[in-house]
Amino acid sequence: MKIAISGAVSTGKTTLGKALAESLDVTFIEENLGDIFVLPEGEKTGPQKRAEGFFRTLEAKREQELTQQSFVVDRCPIDLLNFWFGISLHRSVDSDEFLDRCVECLDDYDYLILMPYGVLPLEQKENSPLSKRRMDKWAQLLGSCRIHGFARHYVPSKKIIEVPKEVLAQQERLAYVLGQIKKH
Repeated sequence: MKIAISGAVSTGKTTLGKALAESLDVTFIEENLGDIFVLPEGEKTGPQKRAEGFFRTLEAKREQELTQQSFVVDRCPIDLLNFWFGISLHRSVDSDEFLDRCVECLDDYDYLILMPYGVLPLEQKENSPLSKRRMDKWAQLLGSCRIHGFARHYVPSKKIIEVPKEVLAQQERLAYVLGQIKKH
């Protein structure tokens, strides 16, 4: 079983993903988005270099996924599309190839779990290379809308599991997702 978890910052993706992977006895693949946010020392941050980082990140995640029969992955091509558009790369770099590659990768997931926005407090992650999360609630809301929109546009509805806003406790979220998987 191949499961991706997607959503805005501080929605509980990593926590649910680890619990789900443990419950299903499958590999958990970390977020690993450093190449899109942190460029090597001294490297210019122009649009083309940023786009190259996105492609590297997408292919590195894909390579990890292809080594596993079953997995739960924290963030997926939907999230990368969200960030691509969030930093307006589509305005300065041809985006067709990146979009096509993301959509192609989405076909391999059995399920895409979408996390609800705005039900958990926005929290800064400490001791992480990506510890400078954008804590702007409006930017996160816009990102959540893009994520859910891309999912609805590019992923068949039978593959989408949307965690309801009222399901807050970790064990309840896990039980909900496992129940949805069992139904299918």
